[in-house]
Amino acid sequence: MPPQIGTKQGITYYCECKHMSSILNPTIDNQVYMRYTGFFDEMWNEYGMSFDNFGYGLKKTRVNKGVILSDNAFNCFGSNVGYVGMVLSLPHNINNGVYAPLSGQSSYLNEYLLWGVNVGEIYTSYPSICARLTTQGVEFTVWSPYGKYTIIDNVSTIYANNKTFYEFLWDATPMDDFSMDDFDATMVIRINGEDIVAGGYPIGAMDLSGLNFCAFDSPANYYNLECILSKLVLGNEVPVTIKEEWHSSSSSSSSESE
Repeated sequence: MPPQIGTKQGITYYCECKHMSSILNPTIDNQVYMRYTGFFDEMWNEYGMSFDNFGYGLKKTRVNKGVILSDNAFNCFGSNVGYVGMVLSLPHNINNGVYAPLSGQSSYLNEYLLWGVNVGEIYTSYPSICARLTTQGVEFTVWSPYGKYTIIDNVSTIYANNKTFYEFLWDATPMDDFSMDDFDATMVIRINGEDIVAGGYPIGAMDLSGLNFCAFDSPANYYNLECILSKLVLGNEVPVTIKEEWHSSSSSSSSESE
């Protein structure tokens, strides 16, 4: 039986991360049963709030070692299609897609996990879907029966402590309405609502039953990424709003070329 459709067309989990309790009791929880280990700082901006900054967000530090996870990714995504969106603030700049702490030789790490399916103590195993900050850029990988493929954002510039909307989409059926002419995408990275990079690699159906979904660290806290999470959204479809945007862009491009 495939995952059920969420309350809002394809959304399986939608969390406005105002408190740790929000993780367990989100706006939408379509049998995902998300939980957390470690802790998150809820009052990190208690004394710095202003009219347009309400301080919302859960702060993950090296000390509190927070991890958000579900024990069954089958309830999060479809067998060959899915979506992850997150509003995230990082304490350092991203230049040309590369997170500053990873750009030098001083760090013992060469990557940070943003989220992943089938995450072990350190690495992901087959089958897997994951997004990482690496020395090459923001990487998005799908490892299905058809192979292991990665697309990389090595162009984005994101300033420290800015709320940024990251989106990762995949669909074994080519997304025909993608805004680039004559290109059918199966994997896409979007930053702040803009299509940054896409790939047309083949994706095979994956059985995600009993595999974990982890956000911001592995179960063993190997990466220990420091960040502030303001929103987390999972889906088992490509959001309708994005499809409509691509369709509108494609229609406009066609009209202009005539």
